[in-house]
This record gives sequence, structure tokens and C-alpha cells, in this order.
Amino acid sequence: MIEGDEAAAADALAQARSAADVKPDALAATRKQLRLLCAATGVPASLVDVLRPVSVIHFAGHMIGPRLSEAQAATLAPRIDALLSQHDVGVGFGSLASGADIVIAEALLKRGADLELVFPFRLDEFRDISVRPAGGSWVQRFESCVRQARSKTFATDDSYLGDEYLFTYTSGLGIGLSLQRAQSLDTEARLLAVWDGGGPGGQSGGAGTAVNVGLWHSLGLPADVLTPGGEIIDPALAPAPGSAWVEAPRGRVLRAMLFGDIKGFSKLREKQLPVFVDEILGAIARTLEHYGPSINFRNTWGDGLYVVIKDSETAADCALELQRAISQLALARLDLPPMLGLRLGGHFGPVFHLYDPVLKQMAFMGSHVSRTARIEPVTPEGTVYVTDAFRGLMDRAKPEPRAE
Repeated sequence: MIEGDEAAAADALAQARSAADVKPDALAATRKQLRLLCAATGVPASLVDVLRPVSVIHFAGHMIGPRLSEAQAATLAPRIDALLSQHDVGVGFGSLASGADIVIAEALLKRGADLELVFPFRLDEFRDISVRPAGGSWVQRFESCVRQARSKTFATDDSYLGDEYLFTYTSGLGIGLSLQRAQSLDTEARLLAVWDGGGPGGQSGGAGTAVNVGLWHSLGLPADVLTPGGEIIDPALAPAPGSAWVEAPRGRVLRAMLFGDIKGFSKLREKQLPVFVDEILGAIARTLEHYGPSINFRNTWGDGLYVVIKDSETAADCALELQRAISQLALARLDLPPMLGLRLGGHFGPVFHLYDPVLKQMAFMGSHVSRTARIEPVTPEGTVYVTDAFRGLMDRAKPEPRAE
């Protein structure tokens, strides 16, 4: 390329693309770097299109039961194989219930694609609830897919506890993760689903394939949706996503959480503490007030900060505004050390909303609170670090455009 020999460059790129050990991430990184070289040398950027990585899918579908029979699941396999080949799919995100999920996962593995599994709760409990009722052969197929999967992500590492919305949360998380991966690979994200055209499932009507298809369609992204009989169905027929998560009384709820502290606080002199409270904590308080009822809980201890917010999009805005508010303070004029800086960690997940008899108010508790707290200590001051779940649920609502 540097010498301007486009024919030889094209041949070399084609050899690289067909290498036996080629990985999607390596293709994406190489293509991005070579596009810079194209711009510098005047070589057409289309020369590196041969390195376009495989596409990414989010997959979903009915379990074995009234909406998908064993015979239908078996006949779907060749249709799914054809769609995966047509779109050159190399990465798939989804869950692993009996039926369509497992059929699609097996097809991905057969073509050497990366299988990225997303589960709503503990693996053994998921298997007993969503796979075992279909029979022992499905359990064996489930275990085989789990062993070969590239990754496993859990909405919660704990139990189901009857919180049905965890299935919907898992769908949203899987969608977000697939969009993230497609963005990092600079490639296309699609939905592959098996849906009978019926309504949502679950006791609250807020779970199931219909919800998944409706959410994906609302993002305006391409989709291949098959009926159990193998016909194409329009994803626009799926219900529009709800404006809020379905939450059961006394069950876990989905919330975004921010944990923060001020680096350098421990070095403050006693006379500086009143200024710190007035100026630093005052700036934080004024920022939080902008968000009104979106802030479900707040607490401080010294320089520590804990905030619970209704959704990840609002939490992201709040976190960035908090950083701006602190960065704009004239610390030297306030006789505060210049090294003071806010560091924030964010996470989105299921937590219990319970009455705290010590605080004498409702509070949010659970393992996901602890997960959020573990992010803040490794976050550089002036920045916000968030989990894949936080970012993924943001992408689920507002995907970024793919670079061309």
C-alpha cells in the first residue's frame, strides 16, 4: 500500500482475510489502522473492505412448548444455517433456553462463530427452569453449548426469586452487548429470532420473544424473524417496548447506581473541612437537585457518595454533570488542594428496595450495590468508569451509528 501497488496489497489482504486463525477483533483493528494508511497515501479506502469483520447477531426465540414444537425446532436448523451464512455471522449474543435459543447457538458453533451467552440468574437454576422441562436431550445440548461458549454474562449471580423482569433485563443486556461488539468491530448488528407473532409471555406480559423483537425493531436495526414454521414475519408486528420495567412488590428492582469519592480527601487539614462541605459537597448537591425524582436515593459519608437513579441514561448524564461541576471549582481560590478530584463508578442491575431500620428510610441493597462500589477505587479522578451492563443498557436505548 505504501508503494502504491494496489494489486499486490489487495492480494495480501485477501490472504490475511482467509487465514485459518483470523479473529474478528484482529480484522477490525487491522482495518481501522489501514484506513488511516489509505488516507495518508491516497489509496482508495475501499481496498481494505475485504477485511470487513463478520457481522454480529442478537438471537432469541420460543422455548419448546405450545409455541414451538420439537419437530418445528428440528426443521428450523437449515433455515437458520442459511441466514447465518447469508449475513456472514461470526458473533452471536443470546440466552440458552430449550428450543430456538439452543438451535441458533448450535448453528453459530458449527460455523466457528463466537457464542456469547447471557443468563438472567444462576446457571443451574436457569437450566432447571428454562431447559430441563423440555427433556434430557435438551439438557445435554445446553451443556454442550455452555462448554463451547466464548463467554457467559449473568444479569445476577444469585437466584431467580420469582423476579420475572430478569428475563427482560437479560434481553436488553444481550442487545446492548451485541451493539457494543458490533461497534467495536465496525460491523453490522442484526437480530435473528423465532417468533410466532403472538403477544408477550409471563405473568406480567413483560417477557418473551415478542418483547425482544419489539425492542430491537424500535431501534431501527435490521432483523431476520422466522415463524416456528420457517416463514419470514415482519418484526414491526411486535409490540412496542414499555416505557418502564415491570417491577413486582417487594421484589428486586432495576436501578442505576453511582459510587464516588474525592481523591485527596484524606490529606485535608481540619480547617479545610468546612470549605470542602460547602463547596465540594455543595456542588454535588446542587447537581443532584437538577434530577429531581429521578434520584431514588442518595447518601454521603465523608467524601463518599452513593446515588441510585432510575435508569442508566439519566445516571450517565448525572455522572458527567457531577464531573463538570467539580472540575469547574477554583480549588486554589478556595484554599483546597489542587489534586482533589472526583472519581465515579457506575453500574445498572437488580437490587432490593427495602426499609432500613437504622436510617429509618427506604434504601437499596444487594450484591449489585457491592459490585458498583468495587469500581470506584480503580477509577482515575475526573473520569467515570461503568460496567458492561450499564453501557449495554444505554446502547439498548440509544445505539450509536456504525462507522462506514
